[in-house]
Amino acid sequence: MLPLLLGIAGVLPQPLAAPNRPRDVWAFRSVLDRHPRMLTLALSDKLWVAYDATNCNLYKAWFGGVNFDGPVYTSAHGPQPTSKGAEYLTQDPNGHTWYVNGAPAMVRWKGYRLKDNVATLQYDVIVDRKAYRIEETPEIDESAPNRLRRTFVLPKLPSGKKLTLRVYSEDPVVLSGTIMPGKGYLDLSFDPNRTNPTLVHTFVRPATSQGGEWAEPLTASHGPAVAPKLSAPLRFAAKAAVLQESPRAPGVSVRLYEVSDPMDRIPDLVGGQTPNASFVAPKIDFSKAEDWAGRKDNFLIRIEANLIAPISGEYKFRMTSDDGSRFSIRDEVIVDHDGLHSDTPKEGRFTLDKGDHPFRIDYFQGGGGAVLKLEWMKPGDTTWAVVPTENLWTVGSEVKVTSPGPKRIVNGSANIRPGDRAPLAGVHPSFDLSTIRPETFRPKVGGFDFLPDGRMVVCNWEPDGGIYMLSGIEGKDPKPTVKRIAFGLAEPLGVKIVGKRIFVLQKQELTELIDSNGDDVIDEYRCVVNGWGVTANFHEFAFGLEEEKGKFYANLAIAIDPGGRSTRPQNPDRGRVIEMSQDGSYRFVASGLRTPNGIGRGAGGKLYVADNQGDWLPASKIMEMKEGAFYGSHAVDPVGTKDLKETPPVVWLPQGEIGNSPSQPAPLELGPYKGQMIHGDVTYGGLQRVFTEVVDGQRQGVVFRMTQGLEAGINRLRSGPDGALYVGGIGDTGNWGQEGKQRYGLQKLAYNGQST
Repeated sequence: MLPLLLGIAGVLPQPLAAPNRPRDVWAFRSVLDRHPRMLTLALSDKLWVAYDATNCNLYKAWFGGVNFDGPVYTSAHGPQPTSKGAEYLTQDPNGHTWYVNGAPAMVRWKGYRLKDNVATLQYDVIVDRKAYRIEETPEIDESAPNRLRRTFVLPKLPSGKKLTLRVYSEDPVVLSGTIMPGKGYLDLSFDPNRTNPTLVHTFVRPATSQGGEWAEPLTASHGPAVAPKLSAPLRFAAKAAVLQESPRAPGVSVRLYEVSDPMDRIPDLVGGQTPNASFVAPKIDFSKAEDWAGRKDNFLIRIEANLIAPISGEYKFRMTSDDGSRFSIRDEVIVDHDGLHSDTPKEGRFTLDKGDHPFRIDYFQGGGGAVLKLEWMKPGDTTWAVVPTENLWTVGSEVKVTSPGPKRIVNGSANIRPGDRAPLAGVHPSFDLSTIRPETFRPKVGGFDFLPDGRMVVCNWEPDGGIYMLSGIEGKDPKPTVKRIAFGLAEPLGVKIVGKRIFVLQKQELTELIDSNGDDVIDEYRCVVNGWGVTANFHEFAFGLEEEKGKFYANLAIAIDPGGRSTRPQNPDRGRVIEMSQDGSYRFVASGLRTPNGIGRGAGGKLYVADNQGDWLPASKIMEMKEGAFYGSHAVDPVGTKDLKETPPVVWLPQGEIGNSPSQPAPLELGPYKGQMIHGDVTYGGLQRVFTEVVDGQRQGVVFRMTQGLEAGINRLRSGPDGALYVGGIGDTGNWGQEGKQRYGLQKLAYNGQST
């Protein structure tokens, strides 16, 4: 048991020196313990604290750290970050700790400052419709490392109004003090070695070193007023440490693709197509119909997993298949058993170090019998054995994205070419491609925009939640440099610069990043809007960010279950286009969306939205954003939306043919393409061009493949100050990323005027 001792000393302490932190990203936003809007501060290796960024409560103080689970951390779809270890204090994050004249106060989260490695939280308490600022600085006392000191700077409220702070424990004991204006301290001390916890030494803090009460005497909810000292039992047990959920799953990841064309060898798939079936198998020993998800003929199999070598040495492998198969470890082919043939084996050997080794198996079944088996002989073995489940693992908790229908393959005929029955592969000849990131900077780009001086601001969909500034990206021979200017944002997927002001869309908040002293390091993370509905579901992304006439626009994805089906029930605010104002207000302007990973300008200067295929959406599509539009997904409110008329898209994107996971639209004003628009795609990859026209008041169009040849699937794009097209790449497991590409990227396409 880890007891909690609350104490408020009787003299004003000296300011605490800025301490070192136990990790680089020590202040960060995330889901925590299934609470969606949390700020966690790693104050020391012995003390972590988390605050709810809706109700402005201290949620938890604990020892042990955080299990960083979820798509952005471990690629696991489903889990989210959880605290681990033993608790000193836990409060209901949805409860009230701030009161005015005994009634729960309306308190709004306004963000936080980071200065000299110290965090200062900002809240507004609303009294008579006016906001009064509260600031709180939680810090560990280096002179007494078992003490959390909460330093408050409090406002002067109107006459007759008293502000009360309550501190809860699990017993529960409620301590309340009527807080006066000015600066005061509340110390929470803990002793990890004690097993008989007692609440001791509770005093009020003087406002200045000359004395004077900062607060009225504290009271216990179950007893009379106490002054100046309280000693009462406080009993609670430290909860057991929560073990981190591993993203590993035993077995192998299998993706099956139905094919209608005849095959005599393992063909290449046309890129950007999702499988017909996706599952995890315990081992590679397939011979029955159920092993192939009920299929018998004309399909491809792709298996990806990791092989756990128990010892170092030379391993022998035997692949038995009917028809062709190919087995590779770390991209080196070990067994090539391709072609049409019966159930026959073929052997290979490879030297492995002890540990994990990624491998891949490609297999095709034409007709007749279907067999696929992988066996091995470890160093010292004399007999063959099927590689067992305990020596195989794959990424767990992936969303298994699938789609029906036969998949297209490259048949190798000499009379086809890209754009004519063969997939587009290269860069459009009218554009010159440059990489604009240093080699050591590998961003999963969630969004970017440009400052007036041409520097680029990029948000990174990575565990650090970083915001980066790039210089030197202009011209034909860019010399990029990069600097991290902010960190700890929750899965940021949109950036918009208005004048010189930087706005970022986090998963649960629109935030302004403020550099108060001009050193290109963010000092203040100001909450602009955070009132829309959220849950702890991993898929409730907030996508994109655009601005028009002082209003910001973004898209809110729905929740889905691991496996890809829409969660039931949904938060009613999901699947919408949201309009946000800088005064903190917001409203919804369109609905019926699923995974709308893109909002941007396009043809006619209008805003357009891209949505991704799934239940209720037979294919992905690009839509003009219209006030009051309903775009077809009934997942959020099946009953209430059943009679709504669906707003048709500008273009459908046939799944796997010219789209899979469309992303941000952008205008195209170059050469012969002026007046058209383009959009990226994360899984199909590249850029697609859309020509539109208005017929009977409805904008409609046709979509063309425009370019491939980029380093990653494209998540974000904008025109730069130099007129070039800038593209940001991303990728992840679970059929979300372009096959054979990186999972990161930042490049630009400069128009060269060459005829194509």
